[in-house]
Amino acid sequence: MVSTSLLIVILVSTIVAGLLGVVLGDVLDSLLVAILAGFFGVISAALIRNFVISRLVDPKRDNGGIPPMIIVFSAVASLAGSMTAQEITRELVHLRPSLMAALAGTISAVLMGMLMVVHHTSTDHRTHRRF
Repeated sequence: MVSTSLLIVILVSTIVAGLLGVVLGDVLDSLLVAILAGFFGVISAALIRNFVISRLVDPKRDNGGIPPMIIVFSAVASLAGSMTAQEITRELVHLRPSLMAALAGTISAVLMGMLMVVHHTSTDHRTHRRF
């Protein structure tokens, strides 16, 4: 189930960020486009992931939603991923704004995915502890 979650997050975040880059790429500054693309990509990916996973696992069971700590860390992950994508496109490869936004969404999603895996494994260890 973790690999399904990671695939959903990475694909959705990349697609949403790329579409946002297509729409806003020529209108706004590249840094602002990268930040918005990473943020909206990660947020939409988290929402769609929760919707899909809740339907796949058990529709009657409550997953407990997203912990507030994860929401704060996802905002930090999207900011770090967006800034990284902007620096990569500025220094190494000159990409169009839509591709730079898709890269920001992908890097942000990978950082968010790492956060999800760490949170998932630490939660599993706490609940299965035997004394």
